[in-house]
Amino acid sequence: MRYALSRVEGMGIWTATACALHCLTASFLLAALPLAGLGFSLAEAVEAFLLLSSFLIAGYTSCVGIRIHGRRWLLLIPLAAATLVASGWGSAAARSERICAASGAILLAAGQVFNRYLCRTCCDRVEQ
Repeated sequence: MRYALSRVEGMGIWTATACALHCLTASFLLAALPLAGLGFSLAEAVEAFLLLSSFLIAGYTSCVGIRIHGRRWLLLIPLAAATLVASGWGSAAARSERICAASGAILLAAGQVFNRYLCRTCCDRVEQ
């Protein structure tokens, strides 16, 4: 179980990081990617997939992590990240949408790293 959780946490961290990098670089590469034949990375379907998979994995690993280390307040991190991402969608300016989405994805990845740390330190104390 611990190994499987570690693998899922790793996937969640990388997915959230990819989402953040996509949000940060999409504005800069908007014109260059289609010229290189890489316009797919700006598609809304890719953004939706990255966001949905990031939040699903974060929700799962947070719930499992809470069962291990018992810190329920950790659920506030994915909720704050979702609030940041959602606040960007209502924005009329594309730049503020990207900043909010990237900030939310970075917060989500940081929350997953912290959850992983709590799970490992909690389990290490129990095993000793």
